[in-house]
Amino acid sequence: MKKLILRICTIVETANFIKWLTVGFSSLIIDVSIFILIFNESESIFLANFLSALCSTIFNYLMHFFWTFNARSKHGDSLVRYILNIVLLWLFGTGIIKFFVLMSFNPFIAKLLSMAIVLPINFFTLRSFVYKEK
Repeated sequence: MKKLILRICTIVETANFIKWLTVGFSSLIIDVSIFILIFNESESIFLANFLSALCSTIFNYLMHFFWTFNARSKHGDSLVRYILNIVLLWLFGTGIIKFFVLMSFNPFIAKLLSMAIVLPINFFTLRSFVYKEK
């Protein structure tokens, strides 16, 4: 019985991870596309990263709430935790982008490197902090 429960938990966790990955990849396309468009027009890392993050974050939150984690909590509860999570990760990610750009990386590459660092952290904070069941 214990093995069966562990196997079911593993399957559920794998399904959540695949959904998270799908939503994340879609969010990545939205985020990077908007970042490049705005950066090419404004040459402002802050503005480009803020607007791209805003658009992809709205999409990301709604998809995770209703589909990936099928949250049972109230929007107000999970939204506050989501905003806190995303603001902290956004500040961290923007700092990483700025660091890589100062190290002469192309802004597009810097954005991708930042996401490669931040996104794995995001899966665990979403699962264990934002959409956790009480």
